[in-house]
Amino acid sequence: MRAIHLSLVQKLSLLYSRSFLIRLMIFCLAGLIVMSLILHVVEWWSNPESEYGKSYFATVVNILILFMSGFDADRPDTVVGKIAAFSALILGICFLGMFTGEVASWLVERRLKGNRGMKPVTFSDHIIITRWSKDTEAIIDELMSGEIKVKRQIVVIDRELAELPITNPLVEFVRGDPTEGAVLERAGVMRANTAIILADTSTADYNAEDSRNILTCLAIESMHKGVYTVVQVLNPSNVKHLERAGCDEIICTTEISTRLVVQSSLNHGLSKMFSDILSFGEGSEIYRVKLAKRFAGKEYFELGAELMQKHRISLLALESDGEMHINPKDPVSVKEGDLAFVLAEDHPDQIEE
Repeated sequence: MRAIHLSLVQKLSLLYSRSFLIRLMIFCLAGLIVMSLILHVVEWWSNPESEYGKSYFATVVNILILFMSGFDADRPDTVVGKIAAFSALILGICFLGMFTGEVASWLVERRLKGNRGMKPVTFSDHIIITRWSKDTEAIIDELMSGEIKVKRQIVVIDRELAELPITNPLVEFVRGDPTEGAVLERAGVMRANTAIILADTSTADYNAEDSRNILTCLAIESMHKGVYTVVQVLNPSNVKHLERAGCDEIICTTEISTRLVVQSSLNHGLSKMFSDILSFGEGSEIYRVKLAKRFAGKEYFELGAELMQKHRISLLALESDGEMHINPKDPVSVKEGDLAFVLAEDHPDQIEE
């Protein structure tokens, strides 16, 4: 369903028509203004030099003093003035009580909406993760690792979860179907940096699960092409459909697992090595960095030798003009703005632009 956008005047009009308490507050406020005006006119007519007769502003100030401290202020001289002051005091107390109740109700409703995943997120440059599972929790743990230089806020979208089972100030929950525009809008997709679309690996129908993720990718890309989409696919034959949907990065876990099993059987210990370098903790991790301008013009292996000799950093691959170069046979030179995948113990700031 398409989201409806209302102007400020329309929102105020809708709030006035729906809330009896708001209408009552407006009535009390209007009565307070009228009574203060009556008090000022009557007291000015009786004695222009009195505290209530000098000016309307002085009358309002005195009414506030009456309101805050009872009648511990100058009392009106006339009977009508005393009645008006007393009426203003009662209306002020009623207004303050209703205002406090309305604010408390709004805060409670906002808290409940947040717990139920109905509150829209307000931050930017965050990561959206669709579906909650053990994998989601592991991904959040990795993203919150101390090895991550820039920690982004995370929004989890799930249509079945009633409440997020973890408590983290950097993680928000949005309940709903990630293929729907209204849900993605609540998740702040227009301001997001990355979207991770996870698959249910326990499902028996891989094609149905992949189809749902393809629709999610299409919905995200149609709303904001600037979001970097990473999609987990179960059936390798569906990769081409995700490419057509505009997905930036596709990870076929079943295919990767199969290849890793085969390679590990031929090269013993390979899986342990991959597990070590892909997890944040002790040892070295893989980083993707934009190379500094001083590296422009260097040949691939010359760059690799310099990074190892001067910085103790291993060059794994070079990304130039959208093409990935890994241990190339032909000479490849670094261009300004190229990206490098390196293996280092800490984030390689010294080689980054």
